[in-house]
Parts: sequence; C-alpha cells; structure tokens
Amino acid sequence: MNKTRGKINLIQKITVCCLVMFMLTMCSACGKEKLETINVDITENIKNLDPQFATSDMEQNVIINIYEGLMRYSYDGEVVLGVADECILSDDKTEYTFKIRDNAKWNNGDDLTSYDFLFTFKRLFAKEHKSPYVNNLLSIKNAQEVLDGTLPFEEIGVLCPDKKTFVVKINEPKDDFLEVFAQSYTFPCNEKFFKDTYGKYGVEKEYILSNGALNLSKWNNDSILSLTRNKYYYDENNDNKSDVNIYINRKAKKEKTSNNMINLMLENKTDILTVSEKDREYVPTDLYTLNKISNKTWYIGLNAKSRYFENNDLAKAFAFDNNNYGEYNEKLYEKTKSILPPSVLDGYNSINYITPTYEELISAYRQGISNFEENTLTNIKFYYDKECEFSSVLKEYAKQKNQMFGTLISPKALETEEYNKILSTGDFDIILFSLSAKSSEPLSFFKQFVTGDVNNICGISNSEYDELIKTADSINTQKERYEQLSKAEKILLDTYNIQPIFNTSEYFTVSNSIKNFGHIGNIYFFRDAVKTQ
Repeated sequence: MNKTRGKINLIQKITVCCLVMFMLTMCSACGKEKLETINVDITENIKNLDPQFATSDMEQNVIINIYEGLMRYSYDGEVVLGVADECILSDDKTEYTFKIRDNAKWNNGDDLTSYDFLFTFKRLFAKEHKSPYVNNLLSIKNAQEVLDGTLPFEEIGVLCPDKKTFVVKINEPKDDFLEVFAQSYTFPCNEKFFKDTYGKYGVEKEYILSNGALNLSKWNNDSILSLTRNKYYYDENNDNKSDVNIYINRKAKKEKTSNNMINLMLENKTDILTVSEKDREYVPTDLYTLNKISNKTWYIGLNAKSRYFENNDLAKAFAFDNNNYGEYNEKLYEKTKSILPPSVLDGYNSINYITPTYEELISAYRQGISNFEENTLTNIKFYYDKECEFSSVLKEYAKQKNQMFGTLISPKALETEEYNKILSTGDFDIILFSLSAKSSEPLSFFKQFVTGDVNNICGISNSEYDELIKTADSINTQKERYEQLSKAEKILLDTYNIQPIFNTSEYFTVSNSIKNFGHIGNIYFFRDAVKTQ
C-alpha cells in the first residue's frame, strides 16, 4: 500500500515538473517575437562575389554582408570596429595598429589572421591583375611606388607583426582613412583557399570562403541567393537576427501594374525593392518606408580610346547642347550642367558644363576631321540601353550633329545584357551611361575618372587630373581639398568625353516590419536586421 502511494507521488512530481518546464518555455516564447526572413527583389544577375574585384551595387550588397573587414558600418551608417576589436593610432596619426579578435573566424571554423589581410593587399597590387580599387589606397606608404613597379610589394606600408596584429602606415594624417577598412576591397582573403580555387574564386558558392555575419548558403543566379546566419561569427547574438533571401526576376502572380517588381510589393512578397520616380505612387506608405536617393547622373560619353574621339577637337565638336534637349519626361528627369549628382555636392561648388558656341563647334569639327582621310564620320557606334526613357533626347542630339557636320550617326537601342557587355568591353564611340554616388564626398565621385578606374567608362587618361585627385585625397582641410577638385573638374570638362545631361532620383522601399536595417545610398547592411511578424 505504501509502495503504491510512493509510486503515485513520484508520477505526480514528474508531471508537475513537466508542466512547470512547459509553462516556462511558453512564457519565454511569448516574450520573443518570431523571426522572419527578409526578402529582397532585384532584376540583375550577380556574377562575381570577389571582394577585391566585384563592382556592381548588388554584388557589393552581398559581399558587404557575407564578409567583414577590420572596420564595418553600423546600421546607422557609422564606421565602427569590425573583426578588429582594437585600433591604436600613433601619435603622429600615420600608423594604424589593428588587433584582430581572438574569436574571429572564417565560416568553416578556421581562425582569421592578419595574414589574410596581408594577402588581400597582395591581390590588390598584383602586377598581373591589379584591382580596380587600388587607386583608393595610394595614401598608404610606398603604395604609389609599388603600383608603378619601382618598388616591390614588400616595401608597402602594411605589416603583420604576428597573426593577430595588422599594421598600416600612411604618408600623411588622414581623418577619414579608417573608412577604407570598411570597404569591400580591403576585406580578408584566405591565401590557401584562394589558390585552391584555381582562378574560380568568388564566381560560385563553393569557391567562396567568407567571415561575415551571414553566409551565402544558396546561389542560383537565375532565381535566388540565400544568406543565413554564420554560426562562427563572433557576435553571440547573431542567431537572434534575420536571414535574407535575394530573389532575381521573381514573378508576381497577378499583373496589377506593368511593373513586375511593383506587383510583388503589392502582393506583400518583398521587403526591400528599388523603385523609380514614376512608380513610387504605388508604394503603400503605411507598410513601407520610402528612401529617396538623388545619386545618379546621366551622361553622353565619348570614348577617349575610340578612333575618332581620342581627338579632343572632335570630342569638343560633339558636345551636347544643354539648351536643346528635345522631348523628355520632366517629372522623372532633371536637366543638369554638373558632373556631380546632388547627393555628393556636400558644400562643393561644381563647375557648370557649358556647350561651346556654334562657331566653336564647327571650327573644332573642321580641325578634328582634317586628321582623317574621310571627309565625315561614318559607322559611329552609338548605343544606349533600350530601357532608357529619354531616347528622343539622344535622337535629337544625333539629328543636330548630322545637320551641322553632314554625319550619319544614329543611336541604337540594345537589350540590357548586350548594353552591359558593351560598357565593359568599351566597344563603342558614343554611349549613354550613368554613374551613381557611393558616398556624399565629391572626391569619391571624381575618383571614378582616374586612369584605369573600373567606372571610367570612357577611358579618360590624364596625368594632371590623376595627380590633382591624388593630392586632394591626401588633404584633410575641406577648403584646400575642394580647390584641388575644382582644378581637376575643369580638366575633366575640357576633355568633352563626359557630358552631363540629366539627374535622376531612385527610391528603395523598406518594410516597416524590419528593425535595425541600415544603408548608405543603395548599399544595404543586414548584420543587425530583424524582421518580425
């Protein structure tokens, strides 16, 4: 009898304990909101996720979230410590000593070391294949000499005293130098892993070794990239943040508007989406926040490496008349005479682009064409993306030049993929193209026209311009820096290879259900982002 009662008491105690545990679990769950995956929709394919060489905005958006540098951007846009947990600046402000976190690891569990950053710099300055970003690092001691080939890489101002210490020496104090280490091109690269990819680094999922808060767990370039939380990331709260899906050309179920991306938003399938000026009226502002970025300028570009327009007289003759645009949608496009988009002026007084007089244009054409056997220009390769909505302006431009010079130029619309290929190969004489700002600093925009820069679409090469930009980059005082930039801008305008015509604004929507999401322009930071139901 007593034994039976004892068994019953034991069962009762176990039952009570189970109930208590269940209630505690339920209470804990009640206080914690369920995490949802953040959905981003884009229309362009992502082809390269090599931090030292990838250039498109969407490639940067993936890279900056799956990798992390010595420094990083917080979600409110501040530059803060990244995989370095300490940065010591010398008394003369020319030497930075980074101490790498003991628990900083690659996403395969291997330790991250200072040698991974040293190898990054070797790749940036590699003689056989220099990075398009290398011009941003010329304030480092001996960097210019290494780039020119007059000194070996071993003489550059980067050192590894031990596996957790990385030292960078610069020529002169520079207030914003730390920001360099939050940029993708200075992100770490593991030498052994890189060499084992045999030239395929960054082009497929299995050829990527990263160290950021998120991993690239899926990459199907026709449909989706999935970013999931990295279990080896040093932040112990990393698991309590949202994963991200980036969809490529995902189709909406219903065609409520002519824009498929807008239809996805109206179906509540997407959280982050780029929206044009004409489509922003569709955005349900009770569910999404609209972010405006006046960061893009459109240009008529004359290829400085083409047979005709390496001649400055002919480039001048083909200057765009910014007093005669023809027809265009004034709600979407704003006339401009400035090389810089509004978002990067930051107190800088840009020089206006002014079309030469009719007499000057005729004189320049006669002088230029005299260097050729033919009497007029023929077979000019003049291209634009068929998605461009002001093709009538380009046709008016061609019509004016044909009437003035007896030429037979005609702009040709290309499918986006073919257009992008033309941009990358430089196989054009005249092209419509745009540049977007990556920051609010004018210097960062002008760097895109330095000889050899990846964004120097028109192949401009001017040593005096390059030297002025280099000098401006080493000056801390804004007034003196802007004086150098003004001289450089005058040189750039006088080439006539870059002719600004319009400014446009972009918007991107962010679902109000997402917290701690950050961005600079249209570069997104998901490290701390949380989406709840």
